[in-house]
Amino acid sequence: MKKIMMLFVALVFTTTAVYAEDRCSGSRCHEAQGGPVQGEQYIKEPNPDNIKLGLLKNVAVTVGVYDLKIKYLGFNEKGQAELEMNFSGKDNYDGGYAPKVNNGYVPNPANYPGLQSADLLDYAKIMYRTHYLCSGALDPTGWKNGKEINDLSSGYKNITGASRFYEQCIADGSWDSYYDERMDYGTVPFKIGETKRGYEFAVTLEKATPQEASIQIAYVGQGRYKPTGKATVITRPEPPVVYLPNLPPVVGSPAASSVYDQLRELKKLLDEGVINQKDFEQKKKELLEKI
Repeated sequence: MKKIMMLFVALVFTTTAVYAEDRCSGSRCHEAQGGPVQGEQYIKEPNPDNIKLGLLKNVAVTVGVYDLKIKYLGFNEKGQAELEMNFSGKDNYDGGYAPKVNNGYVPNPANYPGLQSADLLDYAKIMYRTHYLCSGALDPTGWKNGKEINDLSSGYKNITGASRFYEQCIADGSWDSYYDERMDYGTVPFKIGETKRGYEFAVTLEKATPQEASIQIAYVGQGRYKPTGKATVITRPEPPVVYLPNLPPVVGSPAASSVYDQLRELKKLLDEGVINQKDFEQKKKELLEKI
């Protein structure tokens, strides 16, 4: 009975997550798209260096490499230091709000190592998601011409807060489209010495007084890749059409030796790849019926 109960619990647990990216992968994608993703289609950029910042209370600082605006708010009633962390380009982001949804989708952890420990995403309030083609062009089929704003109060969890170019274009081999996401995290509490991790970066509060704080931002992503816009997937040429050669017609009731000669010639054509197995069987049957 105990084993049965454990099995039931396991089944319930494994069916709760709905992965947003049960996309094709490996050779299946390459076959469907016409060929593997070519190296000249993207480049890997150097990972950002660690950043140390001294923050004065209520003075915002922009960290351009992460499109992040950070402001130190001082201590809250619990004695925790508070950082306000939002998307630095939000005021000029000309997207539109998507309907509030919670479809249960989450990014597949197999494709996003480290995402499950990204506790900073638990604070995310608003997501700014830009839809791109893997070539680097804006994808006009995305929400509001490719620029989507999501209010995450619905519980929507298909988020990373970073570019998904590597995961959605390179790693899965699809070379179709990808998301680039930025977040409003709002007010995030920290204890001194505590680190909170996003998918691409982690923030550590090193020191704090009522009027100032010192933080470090470290890169923790899988590597920064971007499209070159110079090439597309190399498609395979269509296979040549091979027509069945005109064999001597079977007329009347030919002698068995003549049929056997034709069968040997037919087998030779099959072995040389001139005809396929289906054509061979069809002609073989026709010849044998005439004996």
